[in-house]
Amino acid sequence: MANQRVSQSFRLLVLAAGAVALLACSDKKDGDKKASASDSDAAAQMKSAASSSSSSAAFESALENTIPANPAALFDPLAVELGVQLIPHSNGMIHGIRFYQATGGNENYRVSLWDSNGSLLASAVVKPSQEVPGWVTAEIRPPVKVIAGEIYTASYNAPHGSYPYEYEGLVKPISAKNFSLLKSVYDYGNGSSLPQSTYRDTNYFVDVVFKRTGP
Repeated sequence: MANQRVSQSFRLLVLAAGAVALLACSDKKDGDKKASASDSDAAAQMKSAASSSSSSAAFESALENTIPANPAALFDPLAVELGVQLIPHSNGMIHGIRFYQATGGNENYRVSLWDSNGSLLASAVVKPSQEVPGWVTAEIRPPVKVIAGEIYTASYNAPHGSYPYEYEGLVKPISAKNFSLLKSVYDYGNGSSLPQSTYRDTNYFVDVVFKRTGP
């Protein structure tokens, strides 16, 4: 997504209905402070974007607003990196990483995007939602280019476990129009490396915000 001195920064917002809208905020020229919309203005713009298919249809998420049958693994309080392997069917961009926040708390969440070799492509930090349980989206800035047919892993670190889960929830891939979620992965710890462990084809409810850019 501005090569003049006036640039565009984009902020992804997930609506309660599960649709992803794109809120464009123009930065001022060098030396000026960024202007931010009020809560009421932002809500009005989100409603307007949601009603326009052209503004939201290009952005895809496979799980959308799915609610886990088991929203919190209270039996497992250890720090754990939870992720999902995905494969794009078309070239595109990853604009964000989504996960289902099961419990409340004050600690920020860190999300990561990895390539198949375990190299970290991008990371971001997002504040915990005050409306739990529910979906949280962390914006990736700048968006990361991904290639059709390559496997990537999107993950987040749950510092106190208690994550959502569904056994056998990813026996088969779950697909959006231009990408598929292949299998969920995890590894205990602070998330400093690519998670690779699997257990019973469990779905840990991690997703991405994807936009197709080419064939």
